[in-house]
Amino acid sequence: AYWNNDQVILARDILGEKPLFTHLDKDGIAFASEKKALIALGLKEEEIRELNPRHLVMFDMKTRAITTQQRSFFEILPEHIESVEVIKQKTKTLLEEAIKKRIPDKPFGILFSGGIDSTTLAFFAKKMGLNPICYTAVLDEEGSNMTPAEDL
Repeated sequence: AYWNNDQVILARDILGEKPLFTHLDKDGIAFASEKKALIALGLKEEEIRELNPRHLVMFDMKTRAITTQQRSFFEILPEHIESVEVIKQKTKTLLEEAIKKRIPDKPFGILFSGGIDSTTLAFFAKKMGLNPICYTAVLDEEGSNMTPAEDL
């Protein structure tokens, strides 16, 4: 939600991963990421709508006017015509060049979480003959899993 000059604009992520539930009428707006939060306000389930990821809703606080605008989805132009193998090679080359540009000429470390970013960085650094020291932190509680860090 974004409030600007007596106008509230509601939007959600365009890929539609996180829901946004709304109740809109002339008296005002209510919105939440979980439907049960709106029901707890006393709203009836049939009065609650899930906002389409491709829509923006604007609510004018002065006039109480509600408008909806549709936004377009991503367009990738020009369309890719390379094969998957060519795209994979280009991606690999770009990653290697980016890492070479940023790695110091002295010993360095990587704060390693086991997630995709630090794993990719550590993998390529090792493959390029570099020997980074990987640091990781693990919570001392049940459910903590250090396996991804140990595997690398």
